[in-house]
Amino acid sequence: MWSENPAFPPTFHDPADPVLRDPDADRTYSHAELLDGARDAAATLELDADSRVAVRAPLTDPRTVAAGVLAPLLVGGAVALPEGDAPLDATAAVVGTDGTAAEERTLSVDAVSL
Repeated sequence: MWSENPAFPPTFHDPADPVLRDPDADRTYSHAELLDGARDAAATLELDADSRVAVRAPLTDPRTVAAGVLAPLLVGGAVALPEGDAPLDATAAVVGTDGTAAEERTLSVDAVSL
């Protein structure tokens, strides 16, 4: 029994364990799939620790979670949740299928591979 901090025992998640379900595609995505997609998105958007990514796509889409949330966190950057189309001081944006954003660097969820 682990007793250093009984309020928060150590956890382990198998990379193959499902973490998100996409009801539209009727499938689930694993930790490994989401992290692979996040790494690809971070490379595509050239993210680093100074990056701030505006999430301009629905968070109900696992591709948005991978590219808009996990990718900046993997490189030590920040996630920004703008209100609608409001301008935002962000270095990049993850956008929905319409592909529009004020940010110079954008990545459409359609281009995110999971």
